[in-house]
This record gives sequence, structure tokens and C-alpha cells, in this order.
Amino acid sequence: MYLGNMVEIASHKEIYDEPLHPYTQALISSIPQFNQEKKDRVILQGELPSASHPPKGCPFQTRCPLVQEKCKIEKPKLVELHKGHQVACFYSQKLGSAAND
Repeated sequence: MYLGNMVEIASHKEIYDEPLHPYTQALISSIPQFNQEKKDRVILQGELPSASHPPKGCPFQTRCPLVQEKCKIEKPKLVELHKGHQVACFYSQKLGSAAND
């Protein structure tokens, strides 16, 4: 959930093993890893928008590494990318192929 909006819905195993939304990826990468291979941490850049005045379009657009013009105009809906795994991002599978396009 980001600024009161669901960005990804899946089982806890899928969320930890294969986060598809850029915000979820950043959250998961921030969990300390003990006795495991060190993973790259996703550091979010950009401005944290006001929760009382969120931006038009995607609420995560001001901090998203995948942001495109479409994100600034239109709010993505949750879309099922895999059985039981929903993501609210137009470009979450730029790590694969475009979602919601």
C-alpha cells in the first residue's frame, strides 16, 4: 500500500520472492538479510508527495524509477499478472514485458 492505495496483492511468498511493483521492490530490498547473499538495495529518489494532496495519475510517480508520461495522467488499476498476483503499475514488467499497456 502506498499513500492509501493498493499497489500489489499476492501471497506473502510471491511478494517476498517476486515483488513486481517498484514500491514493493524497494520495501523488500530494505529488509535486513542475515546469513544470505547480499542483495542490491533499491533506494527511492524523488519527492515524497503529500498524502492529503496526492499527485494526479499514479500516486507513486514522483518516486518511481519506471515513471513515464502515462503515469502522470492516468492512475493504474490492479491487474492480475500471474494467478493471484495483482499489480497496479503500467510498467512493472519492464522487468519482463509491459503490464496494463
